[in-house]
Amino acid sequence: MGKSAICAVPFSAEDIPVIINLTNFMPEYVVDSVIAPGGLGLEGKDIGAAENRCELGYTVTSNLNDSIKSCDTVLILSKDKSGHLYDYGIKAVEEAIRQRKDIICLLDLDRETMNRYKEICHEENIGFRCIIEDKLPRVSYRDISEPLYHPYAPVVFIGELAENVQGYEVFYNLVKLCQDKGLRVSAIGPERANGLFGFHTIDFSDMRGELGSRVYRVNKYVRNIEEQENPGIIIIKLPKPMMKFDEDVRYDFGLSAYMVSQAVPASFFIACSPYGFFSEKFWEPMSGSFQAKFGYEIDAVHISNKMIDSTDEMDKNKLCFVHMSGRKVQEVIEEVSDESSFILGNLTEPKYMERVFKEIENSLIHVPYGLIV
Repeated sequence: MGKSAICAVPFSAEDIPVIINLTNFMPEYVVDSVIAPGGLGLEGKDIGAAENRCELGYTVTSNLNDSIKSCDTVLILSKDKSGHLYDYGIKAVEEAIRQRKDIICLLDLDRETMNRYKEICHEENIGFRCIIEDKLPRVSYRDISEPLYHPYAPVVFIGELAENVQGYEVFYNLVKLCQDKGLRVSAIGPERANGLFGFHTIDFSDMRGELGSRVYRVNKYVRNIEEQENPGIIIIKLPKPMMKFDEDVRYDFGLSAYMVSQAVPASFFIACSPYGFFSEKFWEPMSGSFQAKFGYEIDAVHISNKMIDSTDEMDKNKLCFVHMSGRKVQEVIEEVSDESSFILGNLTEPKYMERVFKEIENSLIHVPYGLIV
């Protein structure tokens, strides 16, 4: 039986990890087209151009109608409700319905809209699948009066020092490599595409209630997953940057990272960083600070090609970036990586991720408390 053609819409740079991993985690599909609205400067370019990277093998088109016409399934990528790309995603849903194409939707739809689309698709015999985030389990007084559960499987955290510095891509690369090495993986993170790929989608930063109760709820959530899936390794992508950048760019002050770190002890931590932070004088005290605040040191560092642009003051509450040439980044990393006491490199490249896996394997998998499957 042939593979189904899928088109992904609306594309932006943050979707690169989803696009390049679609066929890794969903081998029954082939990516037929990647669609972005006109006016973004991406028409006819490889998706790697969105981050000034080398070609990744997928060309962007702005022809929505023809792209939907040529595919079997339309994947609506996750977008912020406040942005114009969300509206374009809704437009794509309605065009897919008009052309009677199956739909996989990662948009955060309100219940009324989702039910309306479901009803229409059911009547027209169109497949409609909407990815919904997991819900944290409730905890009782008895739960919070007992010690926290300690997972049997080693736990790897992936965190970022700034927003969207390729932590999402590093997460998927590590999950796939662990699977390829024969490990059963439980993968958890805030990205909706996790649900698409058979992993767990939950936004740890979007919770209500007393902090202590939230810690126990996260702990119980991970416990339930481990008991159901019996993983050899648990990989968690943290939802927000690890700390505030300055008094203007505060993120959530690292509170969500702290909460998850209290709920589940990390065995290995990968820090994802903007370009320009290579020195031991930066990373050694940073690692010590993480040990004191979160309970774990830094074991590996991913250097992205996103460099902070301090000259752009359009929005003081948000960092602005420029994308360095991927080739230039690789040259600099080659020069400094061997001098670091950490594994430091571009973890979107297989050779550096192999080093990370080897370290995890040697220090965590082949030890008594590690669970081998």
